[in-house]
Amino acid sequence: MKVFVNPLLALTLFGCLFFSCQQPPLEPNPIKVDESKNARIAATNMGWAVPAFSPFTNLFLGDYSGMAVDKATTDVYIVGVIAWPNGVTLKSFGNGVVLNKVGMRDVFLVKYNALGVAQWGKIFGGQLYNDEPKVEVDSNGEVVVSVSYSQTAVVDTGVNGNGATTTLYAYWDVNAYVVKYNSMGSFKFLKHITGNGWVTRTRMTIDPTTNTIYVAGQMKAAPGNSNGFNVFPTTSGNVSYNCTPDNDVFVLKMAPNGDITTVSKIGIAGFDEAVHDMTFEGGALYMVGAFNGATTNIINRIQPAPQAGYNTFVAKIANTLAIALWTKVATQSASFPSPLPQNLSVAVLNDYCYVGGNYNSTNKLASVINPVTQGNDGFILKYNTSSGAVALYTTVSSVGEDYVSDIDIERVNGRICAIGLTEPATGTQKVFLNTMNTAGTVLVNNQFIGTGTLGAAVLRIIATPVAASPIFYVHGYFTNSITLGNVVTQVPTLTNGFVLKVQ
Repeated sequence: MKVFVNPLLALTLFGCLFFSCQQPPLEPNPIKVDESKNARIAATNMGWAVPAFSPFTNLFLGDYSGMAVDKATTDVYIVGVIAWPNGVTLKSFGNGVVLNKVGMRDVFLVKYNALGVAQWGKIFGGQLYNDEPKVEVDSNGEVVVSVSYSQTAVVDTGVNGNGATTTLYAYWDVNAYVVKYNSMGSFKFLKHITGNGWVTRTRMTIDPTTNTIYVAGQMKAAPGNSNGFNVFPTTSGNVSYNCTPDNDVFVLKMAPNGDITTVSKIGIAGFDEAVHDMTFEGGALYMVGAFNGATTNIINRIQPAPQAGYNTFVAKIANTLAIALWTKVATQSASFPSPLPQNLSVAVLNDYCYVGGNYNSTNKLASVINPVTQGNDGFILKYNTSSGAVALYTTVSSVGEDYVSDIDIERVNGRICAIGLTEPATGTQKVFLNTMNTAGTVLVNNQFIGTGTLGAAVLRIIATPVAASPIFYVHGYFTNSITLGNVVTQVPTLTNGFVLKVQ
């Protein structure tokens, strides 16, 4: 995932107006900016903020990170990356949770309770790097982490704190693994995803009714090996896929005990940027991602026809992984690679699938060319889950540049939640958090939760189902300084992670 970091951003008013029709409207009304409106959020409304790292020893790399919330207990799980400088061998997350260096670049997993206090942590390392972690929590409160690694990975497989570890060895340098722990941090299973090629950039989601795990990622032939293959050991026998030096995407289905039951290949004609986000709802898998090329085959379906260059897609895939029920091109650009931080996100509520992302003047949005006010704008597309038809859509636009970083659903009240950044010509960068109903009526508007130099591509939001007043958990990273409410955190030169609870 690409990272956008820019020190020049200013206030925005994030509102939206959706237009309802069977086909995309020709000109959506953009969301405007009220430059006179001041940022506002009281420290008492912040709930709690956890700057997950202390000054000078902050080793967080925010472009590869993730967050999950156990909505039954409101425990929060954070994954990220530590690149260890010379002389630094451990990292404290508070409350006695200290993780020790393993390799050059390690992945961490830390659990925080409902009060924002660290409970336990895990470190994953090896000879070179462990990277690109993602995290999910199932309905039993068990946490699942996916990681890519190079050469070796030392994985915590301890039960009840016995300190056991397992070392994995990558075939052709870069492979991936999925590991599961219970809520106390005891090991449940470890699944190695490997083969005669590279496996990397994994994404995950969990079916909340069955706790079935879905994992997608990139696979390609290793350098110098034009006909590599990847082997997936399923419960019905090994499944092998030939790979080229360009990237293909796999998606697999994993039982709660870690057994791989099904795997499919998403064929791409040209370089594939991979899957950006996935969610499971109503018996189907929804994914968003990007690829480069004029033709593609996303499990047998793609429409409308993509153009040569950079395309993003949204797909609804049967839970058997046998066929895409529908696939749509969300944005199209003649240029490659795209200049945007392509952090597409997807969420589903009832009969509609919502996609958040970014585009510019070189893009077609939902197959219609849309002007942008300046530079880059954000968008939210709404698709009918049965047909894939675009039902509504809106743009996020101002005199500056605007980014929708992530979206989620607050289910009790049926609200669409969005988090993002805005960047005018001068001023200070702002992070907005907004909610709207399914008709596009904005319910909470222009709620700024932070200022500073942040990363647009890795702001994450999770909404909990609280009827009276929804709670939002926000995870991101920043450089130099950030203001969360009226609390200022400053860390010279390094990159910092944070977890924020907003109510």
